[in-house]
Amino acid sequence: MRGECSGQLLLAVDEAVSNIVMHGTLDGEAHIELDVLEDSCAVAVRIRDDASPFDPTAAAVPELDTSPMEREQPGGFGVELMRRLVDELRYGVTDDGRNELILVKKRPE
Repeated sequence: MRGECSGQLLLAVDEAVSNIVMHGTLDGEAHIELDVLEDSCAVAVRIRDDASPFDPTAAAVPELDTSPMEREQPGGFGVELMRRLVDELRYGVTDDGRNELILVKKRPE
């Protein structure tokens, strides 16, 4: 994967993991597993964690045209950043009740 694309995927993964630690736990501790899956068309990173359930694919789009001080809902910029950096974002819950987020970045043609 070329530099810009891999950098975008890395930034999206960093944001997802940061959100798990900062917002999904009370004490900042969570068991997080990362797997990298790839083929000739794309690279995917699967993140599994035992933090509080949260589906970023269902999160509302933040009010980007409104000042952060005037918005009804704070936050949401990290999720929006992930959406814009990757080609696909999938969320599910594993059989053992853990969060599973998959971020997919297509390889440049």
